[in-house]
Amino acid sequence: MKDIKSLLNKIDVEEKTIEKLTVFVKTKRGQMLVSKLHTSTLKDLCNRYNAPKFVRLYNNDTKNINLLESVLKKNNITIAKQVSITPNPPVKVKKYPIRLTKKEIGKIDSLRPKKRMGYAEQLHAYEEAMMAKYAKLHPAPQEWQLRQDLFPQEMIDGYNKLVEARREYVRDFIVSVYYKLPIIGRYKTSDGKFVNRLITKIKDINGGGHHINSISKEHPLLKKAQAIADEYYKQDNNLVCIQIKGHTKIGRIILPHKIMPSIASAA
Repeated sequence: MKDIKSLLNKIDVEEKTIEKLTVFVKTKRGQMLVSKLHTSTLKDLCNRYNAPKFVRLYNNDTKNINLLESVLKKNNITIAKQVSITPNPPVKVKKYPIRLTKKEIGKIDSLRPKKRMGYAEQLHAYEEAMMAKYAKLHPAPQEWQLRQDLFPQEMIDGYNKLVEARREYVRDFIVSVYYKLPIIGRYKTSDGKFVNRLITKIKDINGGGHHINSISKEHPLLKKAQAIADEYYKQDNNLVCIQIKGHTKIGRIILPHKIMPSIASAA
């Protein structure tokens, strides 16, 4: 049993601690500590705000909290109540497949910058598209059909001939509609300079835009170009020569093939 002296000493320590706590709770650090009193343990709060040791007078933190609350009540200091926040229910996120669909891939590809094709390359792509459409409507003989036929190789050869005939038809169609070769006239001006002017356009009867310099002088295309040169020389004798603007895989370029008016050369 404790004697009276030890009990008096304990009371004296408590009274002095209450005086210190009264001063401490009025400070900025003390107010921050008591405002968080019910959000964490007293030990954590003391460590967080570096509180003095007398805040935890007893080994039991429940007694220490009761002592703090009594000091707050005595000095009319209220602790703000913590408002409980109800969390919103989780939103269900729509799951998307890992792999993209063909439609999504096509949309992405459509947004990519595309390299501009040359004129001849565009017409070649048009030819391949028309042949792909023909192959879809007229498919090649299947394996079961070849097994049932006595001469399967003849069936394959016949189909290949049909495809080649169709390709020639497509090429002739494209040439007759799209292959127009510009004729550029080179004129001499009064001050001795030269200017180029577009005279006309003629159909590429060269058979699909082969290199103009590779054909013979007796080719119908060059004969027609010669006639055009002579005709325009009669209208303007300042015409020096004409040039044929041909097609290549990278687009249109002026080929170094010049045709002189025969009337001017004869003169």
